[in-house]
Amino acid sequence: MRDNSILNGRASLSPKMALRLEKALAVSTDMLLRMQACYDAARLRARAGEIHVRRYETA
Repeated sequence: MRDNSILNGRASLSPKMALRLEKALAVSTDMLLRMQACYDAARLRARAGEIHVRRYETA
């Protein structure tokens, strides 16, 4: 049995894989990549407290 890292949430969807899914399933590559970007952003926001950046201020 093959392990599918994308479906199991262990890997991100690449543009190449999104295109393959579009060809196989008639699902828009653009939509799949937007969904991946939204998912990535949500995961990052959940960890926002761990990321420390000094705010840039103009003189």
